[in-house]
Formats: sequence, C-alpha cells, structure tokens
Amino acid sequence: ELKDKFIKLLKDFGINKDKEKIDDSVLKTLSSLRPYKEENKGK
Repeated sequence: ELKDKFIKLLKDFGINKDKEKIDDSVLKTLSSLRPYKEENKGK
C-alpha cells in the first residue's frame, strides 16, 4: 500500500509540474505516514 502511494506520488511529479500541486501531494502522502503533518505544513 505504501508503494502504491509513492508510485502515485511519482506520477504526480511527472504530470503536475505545478509546485503547489507537488507540495500538496507530498503533504497528503506524509499525512498518511506521519501523525505530525501539521508541523510539516509550517515549513
């Protein structure tokens, strides 16, 4: 399941060159992996 998430992330990187969309995808993936997503959002 984690592998699927990262594969989707890689596709997002390839398809969405928009930095905000990439950052959002990263945050969504991190949020499912790490409980302290809110701290990461502050960066």
